[in-house]
Amino acid sequence: MFLEKKVKMKKKILYFVWMIPLLFLGPVFGEDIEEFRGIKWGANKSEISGLRCRQTKKNEHTCERREELKVGDIKVSAIEYYFFKNQFYGAAIGFTGHSELGLFKDALSKKYGRSRRENEFLERYSWRFKNISVILNYSEVTHEGIIAYFFFPIKYQRDIEKEKEKEERGRKAKDDL
Repeated sequence: MFLEKKVKMKKKILYFVWMIPLLFLGPVFGEDIEEFRGIKWGANKSEISGLRCRQTKKNEHTCERREELKVGDIKVSAIEYYFFKNQFYGAAIGFTGHSELGLFKDALSKKYGRSRRENEFLERYSWRFKNISVILNYSEVTHEGIIAYFFFPIKYQRDIEKEKEKEERGRKAKDDL
């Protein structure tokens, strides 16, 4: 029992150690990103027209809009919108090709400023704001990339609930052993 509580506490501490820098790094006093492709962060799914959604997990939906799969003049493979408890908290743009990586990296840098790159061997760049994180990730193996946007207030709530559900599944499994 004591060991179980100690492990839970360590998990919570590690989680907060990881989350706190995300919340405070970047241009905290600068402008935040208020919306993605015309949808305000936190918007209710029912208020957005043209969505086709599928439930991916409890309280979570992944949606697509009836829109041209382009960012500017660049064709992309997918544009997805993520909802937790019907609130808009994330989005992703999928693309293929190394030349597109360069175009997106330049465009994001011009729009959001200098990126962070934590590992010089990976094509992973990030921009962090007060409430938003933007991540550009590219695989040299598959030649596919993604630009992901996350709204911290809702993503944080989602992550906490997922951790609680995971702990509950672990407790049930333990009781069944």
